Amino acid sequence: MRDIFVRRATESGKWGPEFDTKGSVWRLFLKYPKIALHRPHMKITRLQVHILRAPDTARPHWVSHFIVPKANEILVRVLTDEGVEGIGLATSYTPIEAAIHAVKTGIADLIVGADALAPEALYQKLFALTWQRPAHEKGWSREAIVRISAAVDIALWDIVGKRAGLPLYRLFGGYRNVVPCYVTCAYYRDGKTLSELRDEMQMLKAQGHTGFKAKAGGLPLAQDMERLELVRETIGEDRDLMVDVNRGWDLATAIEGARLLEPLNPRWLEEPVRWADDRRELKLLAQKTRIPLSAGESELTSYGCRALLEEQAIQILQFDCTMMGCASSPTCRPRRTMIVSSTPTSSRRPPRASSSSPSPTRSATRFRRSCSRTRRRSPRVC
Repeated sequence: MRDIFVRRATESGKWGPEFDTKGSVWRLFLKYPKIALHRPHMKITRLQVHILRAPDTARPHWVSHFIVPKANEILVRVLTDEGVEGIGLATSYTPIEAAIHAVKTGIADLIVGADALAPEALYQKLFALTWQRPAHEKGWSREAIVRISAAVDIALWDIVGKRAGLPLYRLFGGYRNVVPCYVTCAYYRDGKTLSELRDEMQMLKAQGHTGFKAKAGGLPLAQDMERLELVRETIGEDRDLMVDVNRGWDLATAIEGARLLEPLNPRWLEEPVRWADDRRELKLLAQKTRIPLSAGESELTSYGCRALLEEQAIQILQFDCTMMGCASSPTCRPRRTMIVSSTPTSSRRPPRASSSSPSPTRSATRFRRSCSRTRRRSPRVC
């Protein structure tokens, strides 16, 4: 059937033979043939890149062992010859200058002129730079390439959704148009007292949040438990509490921390152990606690996320679309929700000092919000 469809479309001049007939765009257009016969080429004509910077304050926000950068978001705007625009976002916790350097020294030239309706083809082209000599000669770091490819990938899927007139969760086969979310909170700040922490949680609760993810791992265990107990007391027992250690504990501390956390009934414990041997130690920790363990944000690629699941290191996968793209990654092709095993999975937005809801009008935003965690009970997470 595919050969017949391709031959007829090629003969009619509606799309050229270079169209990616093996990827997701082929499946999309096969499902919506009217779209396929309506000039499925859309040329990228311009790429605009912006660096989002937070206001400079005298009291930076800390996680367990590093400061959250003031400038760690790359906003990409992709313009096309049909006037359809896509917006993508990438997050980085290393200096953003590496990505800026890549954009200024030629990586944008590899994007302009490509087909905006073939996101997988462009994603694979950019990702392949991570093992090619030209990238090394130009000084493009591996992480910078991955982050830029993530932002562009999201922007192109934004364009695909707009062209189809459907949000991406529908194009990917989903049915739920609303997903719960949580606010990341309880960051460490110089001089921050328990009273200030209580005020913060009361403010967020008054804003209507029903899920709260608190930071931990930056203080001795006893002090961290005091902070988390205060958070639970303030938000109440009827709201979800999650705990994020940002890879701050050794295995022994993680085992003890999980034991002390159990009375607080956390929804999950995120990245509890240090990075060096985290898959092995996560698996060992899982044998010592009933709290579900989560990870994935710190992986550079979706391949690392898949390994976390296959090695049974975690129960909840929290990959970040703005760090690795994912929609066009080979490990995500079977289903666009990154389900690669029977293990429950999740996705969420990157950490924030405050919770600001993204615009619901962009199809890319709808995609990120629709990649929700599949679990026995309805999650309060996105």
